[in-house]
Amino acid sequence: MEKRNIIQMLAKKVAPNWLGRQLILRRSLAACPGFTKADLDRCAAEFLDGPVGIGFRNFPLPLEIEERRKSHGSSKYFDFDYWLRVNILRAVALGLNSGSRKRVLDLGCGPGWFLAVCKFHAHEVNGFDLPYCDMCKEDGGVYMQLNRMLGVDKDIRRGRISSFSPLRVDGKFDVITAFMVCFNNHKSEQTWKAEQWKFFLEDIKGHLKAGGTFRMELNPDQRSYPKFKYYDTETKEIFRQFGNVQGSTITLSL
Repeated sequence: MEKRNIIQMLAKKVAPNWLGRQLILRRSLAACPGFTKADLDRCAAEFLDGPVGIGFRNFPLPLEIEERRKSHGSSKYFDFDYWLRVNILRAVALGLNSGSRKRVLDLGCGPGWFLAVCKFHAHEVNGFDLPYCDMCKEDGGVYMQLNRMLGVDKDIRRGRISSFSPLRVDGKFDVITAFMVCFNNHKSEQTWKAEQWKFFLEDIKGHLKAGGTFRMELNPDQRSYPKFKYYDTETKEIFRQFGNVQGSTITLSL
């Protein structure tokens, strides 16, 4: 195969993913007024210069993971340069990069990047996710390894978030988050409807301290929700009754 054809083939495969990630970072940065690209670079460098960052940076990735970390599977979370910045910006958007120590709960915490960033900012972190054995083989292996490398494995409680079931966590929190939500049976015949979301949000309110904030970012499901992409009309109205709705992001504040 000619060299030019090989380059074109690689460009078609790699460029869309790279460009998409850069666009996400730019949009996330734009949502953080007063926080600049230089601030983001500085914060990322400080994290990587710390004990967790140095250990992670010097960890030799197996070739299989190295090849797959740019993919859409859970191995993508080994791309620390990107996911560190994504979660720094998530923390900044919630004001967690400064101020007093907060008690933070991240639902569906997966690899643990958000917990690690919040811990770096000296907050008390609590994660909640499925037991590793209940995940698919790739997710369980990746999340177990990353939770340990990021130093948050002991901060995560294992369990399942189910419709019409109270969340099994202790106490109240200043900030509760849920990013890239899948616990709503995403893209299945059992995807949560308005009544399940209403129960869930009522329960979440009971776990927030006075003045606390809950922020959730949904995954798209264009096939099920061609109009709004993330939810149907009835569910959107429920979200509006509880807080602010902006595309995939729902924010509830007490």
